[in-house]
Amino acid sequence: MREYKASLENEDLRVASGYKIKYHPFGAAQELFHTRDEETLIVGPKGTGKSLAVLQKQHLVLSKYPSARGFMARKTRASMTNSCLEMFQNKVLKPPDRVHFHKQDQQFLYPNGSVYAVIGLDNVDRLNSSEWDFGFIQEATEATENDWEVSTTCIRNGVVPYQQLVGDCNPDKPTHWLKVRCDKGLTKMLKSRHEDNPKFFSHTSQEWTPEGQRYIDKLKRLSGVRYKRLYLGDWAAAEGAVYETWDPHIHLISRNSLPLDWTEWPHYWSIDFGYTHPFVWADWMEGPDGRLYMNREIYRTRTLVEDFAREIMELNDGLPVPRAIICDHDAEGRATFERHTGLLTLPAYKGIQAGIQAVQKRLLQDWGGNPGLVLLRDALVDVDEALKDAGKPYSTEGEFDGYVWDEKVNRLVNSKRDEIPVDLDNHGMDQTRYLCSFIDSIADDPEDVDGLMIWDDDVKISLY
Repeated sequence: MREYKASLENEDLRVASGYKIKYHPFGAAQELFHTRDEETLIVGPKGTGKSLAVLQKQHLVLSKYPSARGFMARKTRASMTNSCLEMFQNKVLKPPDRVHFHKQDQQFLYPNGSVYAVIGLDNVDRLNSSEWDFGFIQEATEATENDWEVSTTCIRNGVVPYQQLVGDCNPDKPTHWLKVRCDKGLTKMLKSRHEDNPKFFSHTSQEWTPEGQRYIDKLKRLSGVRYKRLYLGDWAAAEGAVYETWDPHIHLISRNSLPLDWTEWPHYWSIDFGYTHPFVWADWMEGPDGRLYMNREIYRTRTLVEDFAREIMELNDGLPVPRAIICDHDAEGRATFERHTGLLTLPAYKGIQAGIQAVQKRLLQDWGGNPGLVLLRDALVDVDEALKDAGKPYSTEGEFDGYVWDEKVNRLVNSKRDEIPVDLDNHGMDQTRYLCSFIDSIADDPEDVDGLMIWDDDVKISLY
């Protein structure tokens, strides 16, 4: 029987069945087990074991205190299936726990009457309708401060001796509301390191494990703001960001916030071809007010175009045919896509500066606070685990923060008008630029597009 190296209330903890947990927290994870602050954030670079530590602690609390009530949450319920929910089921719960998941109520039911609910913050009414002893918000930087504050007001059940909301995250911008909240002393910040994760670092030999060394070497190869956040663990902003007005709390929305008639809106597809680099397909919708919504997205490497074509047609079975399909200039990719879908494609307008300006304008908010371009939070069809494991962007959303101007090239040309961004991890940025250039008729001068087609509203509508 293994000793459990952390404790609550300075006592040796066992789960309800009496066996001890094979889990050994270190560093910030161990500190978390002793922390009773009402608001706690465990933050650090990628792969430090933050989420597992929170789930292990809350599992032990639920096992120790009969009739305790807790919840795990993310910004959307859909994003939890392959993240904290999968981790809790496969890495925390064991058969002797005798914990049952009630699918209809989305709750883990414990033999002692405790409950652990699975809640998306896009359904905040469910959170508000009950009282809780503690909660966990994974990837807390995705949430709004209002999400966080609403969660704290619901934690008042009183069964557990202390009531606590815990969040975990990778560092974000230094101005992020979570960092500001911690700086003000409203939320306690625990800083985790890669050495806290025993999977990657041996505390016996004080050396990286083989798996840990490979993982650290991957993170070291990151660049820019991702290197600072995911390897160094710094709260850092990208220097020279192309889209300075990009704000996830403004430009990411939940599907349930769409108006009732959204299923009748016209669709457009935008494609950036790739194989070693990501292939990105996005299904965009245009609302009655001209606002653009990224409805669905495939962002994946090492898949053939014909396989993507079949998958995309299956995803869109029964849905309206897109008014236009705008692609990059890969002639073979376009021909293959057309052959396997039976749909025509159009070459994208490739003017970088004009296209970026079109996206920049759409990111701005109108007098009512509504931007001209938004992404649905559940747009991504699936996660490319290889990209995620390498610390690379695996969605268009993930590219915005790291999309920066190329300072070396721009110093050479010494002209603001000719500035170009770094040509790296920009495949979602490219397809977004193609779409905005098309919809906003940027290519209105034949000389600007080097002989490419000119598209107006009549042409777009009559394509199919």
